[in-house]
Amino acid sequence: MRSTFRVLGVINLSFLLMTASWADDDTQFQQLMNLNFEQLMQVKVSTVSNRPESLADAPATVIVLTQDDFQKRGYQDLSQIFDDLPGMEMIRPYGDSYYVNYMRGYRYTIGSPYLVMIDGVIMNTMYFSITTPLAAFPMSHVERVEVVYGPVSSVYGANASMGVVNIITRKQCQKNNSLDGHVGYGTDDSFISDLSYCHQSGDYGFRFTTRWEDANLNKRIDNEQNYWLQDSRYNDRQQWGDFLDEAPLVADHFSSYLGHRSFDARLFSGHGELAAQYLMLDSGYGTIYPGDRIPANSTWPRIQYNIYSKYHIELNDQLTSKTLLRYRFDGITNDSHDLEAWNETNQTNETINIGGIDLEPGQSARMLHFSYWQTQNRGWSLFQDFEYNPQKAWSLVAGFKYEYKDLQKAYDLPNSGPIAVSLADPTNSSLFPEPPSTAFDYSNRNRIIWRDKGVYLQGKYQLPDDSVVNAGVRVDNNSSYGTATTLRLGYVKPMGQYIVKLLYGEAFQEPVPRSLYGAWTGSGSDPTLDPEQSKTMEMHVSRTTSQTSQWLSLYGVESSNTVINFTGGARNAGVRDVIGLDYYFSIKKSVPWLNEVNFWSYASFYLKEKEDIFDLASGDKIGRGRIGDLAHQKYYLGMTSSLSNDSSLTLIGRYVSKRNTVATNPLGEIPSYFVMDANYVLNNVANAGLTLSLKVENLFNKDYFNPGVRDANAGEPLVDTSLINDIGFSGDN
Repeated sequence: MRSTFRVLGVINLSFLLMTASWADDDTQFQQLMNLNFEQLMQVKVSTVSNRPESLADAPATVIVLTQDDFQKRGYQDLSQIFDDLPGMEMIRPYGDSYYVNYMRGYRYTIGSPYLVMIDGVIMNTMYFSITTPLAAFPMSHVERVEVVYGPVSSVYGANASMGVVNIITRKQCQKNNSLDGHVGYGTDDSFISDLSYCHQSGDYGFRFTTRWEDANLNKRIDNEQNYWLQDSRYNDRQQWGDFLDEAPLVADHFSSYLGHRSFDARLFSGHGELAAQYLMLDSGYGTIYPGDRIPANSTWPRIQYNIYSKYHIELNDQLTSKTLLRYRFDGITNDSHDLEAWNETNQTNETINIGGIDLEPGQSARMLHFSYWQTQNRGWSLFQDFEYNPQKAWSLVAGFKYEYKDLQKAYDLPNSGPIAVSLADPTNSSLFPEPPSTAFDYSNRNRIIWRDKGVYLQGKYQLPDDSVVNAGVRVDNNSSYGTATTLRLGYVKPMGQYIVKLLYGEAFQEPVPRSLYGAWTGSGSDPTLDPEQSKTMEMHVSRTTSQTSQWLSLYGVESSNTVINFTGGARNAGVRDVIGLDYYFSIKKSVPWLNEVNFWSYASFYLKEKEDIFDLASGDKIGRGRIGDLAHQKYYLGMTSSLSNDSSLTLIGRYVSKRNTVATNPLGEIPSYFVMDANYVLNNVANAGLTLSLKVENLFNKDYFNPGVRDANAGEPLVDTSLINDIGFSGDN
């Protein structure tokens, strides 16, 4: 990606229409709205230890957001919660990297360092190990989100190094029929429909939720202010030749489509649940690549299917069983394509033919290369968990998992070229390969089977002084990269209004299949990579009264065996250290001319962030340096005022300090910025249950920039084009 991209400085208005008919669900989040802060500390959360426990006793820093928070803050998709949480570094290119989130200073290229779950079911994709499908998941049936900070690998296994985000949906409707959701339209021509229907009959329930979103990034950013995205880059015939006449391949202006589709169907019956889910996160290439290299209107559709069954039963007064059986599929669909362009120079002393034309020594010519991309990955898994509560003072949680993954190695990559721009004829079918077949070929040697096995045990003991000791261990074995053992220890001490938590956890980040098999050595891949290891120590102190809540969390993360990339490939050799501090404060007050005012704030600081630095050519260590693209200070300020029983106004401000970029980014530094959003909600419009929401983003029309993702050096020439076939795989071979 290029060094930065400039976020649109024009106010963005969006209207949301919240509808409800027949009946309203009597959900838990509605009850939470009426609790004071002391009562909220006793609310049960289930994500930290894979069992219900109070927020006060949970051995982790936990933030809970409800559907009411989503509505009052005007969130348009679930990924937007990360914009207002401490310890998050959100960058949104809206391209083949749709967003990245460097949680607790873990900067990555591919593979998120935290898990996203929906009702306890892990949603990170198999091939890329990313969480971006979250942006396509429906919101209208979400009850709450539990955000857990710190390593949870001792409970959930791989890729929970920095935390877990669990989206918890409403399970059953309390009355026969209900319909709720929202329909929205923005001045950026975005359209969102997010609706949920629920039917209940005795012990049987059915819920169907769907989301449809359309937008174009050309209305969200000011591309003309970014020289590498200006329309002149896309409508230059010297750069793209006659391909400009083929609109699906090259638009004559900056255009990057966003088209997300999803549904979530659930059938409930007594102790059981059946679910079928479909997510399509479809986008162009956003701001990832400069306009003279790859058109932004190229496509990168990410697809995910899930089918699973759950069964939960109390075997006796002390023992509870949970069983999950799941099938899933994810990948990149075969209509994903791009057209890449570059300048090729004859660096020999002889005349050679490149792209169909003869080039004299030192002569250059513009070249084009067209590609389709596809990956197909599937998996079966079985999870079995038991909770044992023999006495009030102590309890155990134990479980095991088995997962079978049939993974693609290299991309299916039919391609053509290079061909000189002067010879490119889009009407010549021979220039375009056929899209890859969607048929699943199990005999294809371009596949690998992963078998994951894991077993864990977590214990909790309450001492006579009401303090709680937590301990856990987990052992995971993968048929490709071997065995990993992780430990977890926690001590929670209540002291009146104060609670002190002392925490230690270990985690491992598995090598991403895309990095193992789906690249060429020049891009930093190696099929022998091992998992990265991390150890985290944390002290969490909180103070809660009926009207105020605040906490402070000081943490240190030491990561070892980190993957370093160099010209010859990649290997496990790096060490990374991060020390951070997060602070939260919130107060609720009633004032004479308002029903209630709720003020909240977060502050995040990086006190230390260092990593090993390596020579990009040789891979040799040359010293220690700062981790790029991290803001050392971030402040989040929010206020919700209940103007009346039926209306509220929410203001949210975000300050991000300057960021030193990665070494490969020539800019070196990204300036600080402050932005503010406003969201007005009017309930009971025309009839009960009908709500109108008006959101203004970037209230003060502030121009600001974000760092580029990956190496942030997309202006560099393409790596040796003769290697292009090394990243793809077509046919049986």
